[in-house]
Amino acid sequence: FDAGTSASWKNITWSVESPYGEEIGRAPDSNNPLAGLVNTTGLVVLYHFNNESAFGENGSVARDFNVYANSGIDNSFNHNLTPQNGAIINKSFWKFGGGAANFDGVDDTFNASNDKGIDFDIDDNFTLSAWIFGLDDNTFHYIISKQENVGNSRGYLIYIDQAAENLSISLRSAAGNRLLIHGETDLLDGNWHHVTATYNGTPDPSSIALYVDGVQEQTTVEDNTLTGTISNTVPLHIGSRAQAANPF
Repeated sequence: FDAGTSASWKNITWSVESPYGEEIGRAPDSNNPLAGLVNTTGLVVLYHFNNESAFGENGSVARDFNVYANSGIDNSFNHNLTPQNGAIINKSFWKFGGGAANFDGVDDTFNASNDKGIDFDIDDNFTLSAWIFGLDDNTFHYIISKQENVGNSRGYLIYIDQAAENLSISLRSAAGNRLLIHGETDLLDGNWHHVTATYNGTPDPSSIALYVDGVQEQTTVEDNTLTGTISNTVPLHIGSRAQAANPF
């Protein structure tokens, strides 16, 4: 509390207007309980994976709700996802809302062909965030990726490391030219976790912060050699890398 000058209070009362765990961008009207209460400036994509027919979702599309959460985006600016290779919305097991993206760990993925606003480069600021529940099956689990699977493997991604099972972020331009940072928390412990990675536009470990369930991670640097571009033309993928590589 800042009164702007010296002050004394006998009683302080406040109310919580933004309930923790509510989905933002739930409706395009004033019925959205969080409308105006959450700062969504700069939000580029927002997926709920609830498979709601009222919003045009079905077995062949998962809608980008960003157009409802960010007033600066018009309705034509979206990154709707297309399920690939049998990826589905699980309506019986989820964290919030009424569903969750479900992957078979073999080749399931969701991708968005429109890369407008999400083809980040090394001088861009960006944040990647997701609720995840993974199985301990001794594999890499790719969460969000816009990275090539051939050639230079250029791009960005966040994933669960195969060995340590922690949150990791990779920004890569080519072989021997990447920034790779790992967190510390075991994410494959049979619980839902909220994971976030932030990057402030400088190719240096100090520009990256990792969070698990709202708590900042102690990080370990594996590679710090990034100098080139990470821009690419592959689609954004949820649950894998390009060509369904390293599936969740």
